[in-house]
Amino acid sequence: MAFLSERVEKTRAEQFRRLILDAMAERDLSRDQLKALCSAEGLTAAEEEILFHPWGGVFRALAENGEIAYTSDGNRVFTRLKPLTPMEKDEALRELMRRYVKHYGPVTPGRADVFRHAAAGAQSAFGTDGRGERFHRKRRILLYAG
Repeated sequence: MAFLSERVEKTRAEQFRRLILDAMAERDLSRDQLKALCSAEGLTAAEEEILFHPWGGVFRALAENGEIAYTSDGNRVFTRLKPLTPMEKDEALRELMRRYVKHYGPVTPGRADVFRHAAAGAQSAFGTDGRGERFHRKRRILLYAG
């Protein structure tokens, strides 16, 4: 974990980190809920000041490690993230295109091509949609998420 402070023992910080991640394996929790959970496990006032610091602390370290993030609904609740699984470049570009069409679609092939061109770092135009179906450049075609 990236979080270290000379005012909190490394083993204590790791204990609370593990407690937070274990609790979040079951459901999403707010900072206050996690603070109460840690307090019930013996979190001291000095440790609370450091670990639950509003500009960092254990949450910043967990977020920087890709272990937690805020939920997308804007209610300031943390969710535990799945471990990152690396992808090959072509697979990653297909996934980016799928997400783009899902969230911004329907889109024209031209607009999708602009996105894919930017995402690929100036790579070639259209390829497949991930199911082997080829996208064609024609007027008035819209792409929808499947």
